[in-house]
Amino acid sequence: MTVTQPPAVAPIPAHVPPELVYKFDQLYTQSFDSDPFGVYEKVRAEAPPIFFSPMTSHRFPTGVWYATKPDHIRRALQDSEYFTTTMSYGGVARVMPRRMIPLQLDPPDSRKYRLLLTPLFSPNSLRRLESGIRETANELIDGFNARGGHCDFARDFAAILPATVFTTLMGYPGSRKAEFLGWVDTFFRSPDLEARVAAGKRIEAINFDMIAEKRAHPDEGLISRFASLSFDDGTPVPDDDIQDMAWLLFIAGLDTVSSGLSHFFRYLAEHPDKKQELIEDRDLIPQAVEELLRVHAWVNPPRTVRKDTELGGVQLKRGDEILLLHTLANRDEQRFPHPLEVDFHRDPNPHTAFGGGLHRCIGSHLARQELRMAINIWLDRAPDFTLPAPERDGLRYNRTSMFSLHHLPLQWTPR
Repeated sequence: MTVTQPPAVAPIPAHVPPELVYKFDQLYTQSFDSDPFGVYEKVRAEAPPIFFSPMTSHRFPTGVWYATKPDHIRRALQDSEYFTTTMSYGGVARVMPRRMIPLQLDPPDSRKYRLLLTPLFSPNSLRRLESGIRETANELIDGFNARGGHCDFARDFAAILPATVFTTLMGYPGSRKAEFLGWVDTFFRSPDLEARVAAGKRIEAINFDMIAEKRAHPDEGLISRFASLSFDDGTPVPDDDIQDMAWLLFIAGLDTVSSGLSHFFRYLAEHPDKKQELIEDRDLIPQAVEELLRVHAWVNPPRTVRKDTELGGVQLKRGDEILLLHTLANRDEQRFPHPLEVDFHRDPNPHTAFGGGLHRCIGSHLARQELRMAINIWLDRAPDFTLPAPERDGLRYNRTSMFSLHHLPLQWTPR
């Protein structure tokens, strides 16, 4: 949903009642650029819990439904009979050169692929990455300290650390991570559709090359392991499906954690009292990560209505598209007492920042590992990091349904 100017307004479908129409045009304004969370709160105050926006995009050329309440979102996440992830991608079909397996599969096919992938992303399997995460983070901070104790956190750390982890995990050349990051950024955020198409083709091409290379020269990376995967009946996973799995991991592994790191560190830089709480009690960091995931939920996934149904009393028709606003559901006052308050002791904390149901993020353990370790290491190395006051009004987010900061300047006293 990346745009540079207000989009066209689609006709209202006949089955959409006028009282459920809300033109969600704030997504295309400078207000969203500077405060996306505030924009979503404005939507909560003004729009029905489920509403239809006729604002068009390449992804949704005829408009889109939005769901904002936890119960409605849970139903859409869990009920694959009526809500599917096998999306057509509307006007951007050619931007997506491949399916995303297992995300774009419904049961029973999705289950058999998750059974293959889940052991590869278990906490035990991912422990081998810890030393590399620690080494990379410390090397980056060493460099920042050498130049006086400052960095653009979003560009110089939040992008680089997950990219390094990704290339190590997959067995891709780490020397090309800057190139890979450029492709993913263009794919998700460029206003130029042709540039996005070209970036998608580059990602597809590198995956083809790497799969062929790892078959000839296997190593410990996931691509090598994908090439030898077989189903329970002994049938090898088809090459096309290996490509599709690699495609999903490439675009997710190089973007999602990067966004989360920037959200988290902006909050901690602007709330020294909360940061001090973690400095004094490091055991709180896992709970703090969960709470920061809740209050900064930045991934709002789509679903397509498979057949006519009702959701929260609203009639949906086959082919309707709906975006599930975790950003609002995770701040719902009926689910979370004092939802706008960040409470590192919140228990329970049933947030859905990683989705839910059969398509819960398969990389959630890895994301948590990176987020926890990054906070710990920064509190060791640069605990007084702060966001310079003159920079605060200049911070900008990209205009997408999966929003992230362009830049985040931080400074501290080098140790």
